[in-house]
Amino acid sequence: MKDMIDISKASQMLGVYTKTLRRWDNGGKFKAYKTLGGHRRYKLSDVE
Repeated sequence: MKDMIDISKASQMLGVYTKTLRRWDNGGKFKAYKTLGGHRRYKLSDVE
């Protein structure tokens, strides 16, 4: 899973709040993958 990043790193790279990324995920705009614990992870290639 080294090609996956957490929500805080993704928000820094994109220049948006983590709340925005959660809203995009819930709305189907930007796909997040959830861990067994329910944490969002994003593909680095998608963020770049």
